[in-house]
Amino acid sequence: MKMSVRKMDENSLLKFLQICFWGASLFFVIFGIFVTIVGWTVNGNKAKQLAKKKDAHEAIDKTLKSFNEFEDAALSFWAEKDSKIKLYQLVSLHQRAISNLKQLLELKSGDFPISEIKNLRKECTLDAETATRPIPENDIKIRKISHSVQKIASSQLLIKTWK
Repeated sequence: MKMSVRKMDENSLLKFLQICFWGASLFFVIFGIFVTIVGWTVNGNKAKQLAKKKDAHEAIDKTLKSFNEFEDAALSFWAEKDSKIKLYQLVSLHQRAISNLKQLLELKSGDFPISEIKNLRKECTLDAETATRPIPENDIKIRKISHSVQKIASSQLLIKTWK
């Protein structure tokens, strides 16, 4: 009788240990799946943020390039004697730069530098059809065009950050 009780206790203990090991295994599997899902979620969110920053940086580069092209064309229009740049091209380049700036504003929060853009457009196109060209390289109009582009390029909106 003692032997059967002991055998029964050993069998019960063995079954209990098997259940414990299966339970622990199941717990670690569920815990591992949970940690994996949380890791994927965090990684996905970080990847989205990084992609948005990368897109914003590309938009900044594109916007800066379009304003530089506009400045070069405006300076050529006003200062060169045999410039091939026409007034309608200046207006078109200005619109392209504004469009690129608007696309950037979709990706990055900031203030639209409206007064600088207004001044730039005014300096580049005001009296363009009636003024005598070329103008001297040290003329105030040339300096104002360059100054306006520089103010736009140095605005907070066009600064690249990873924050």
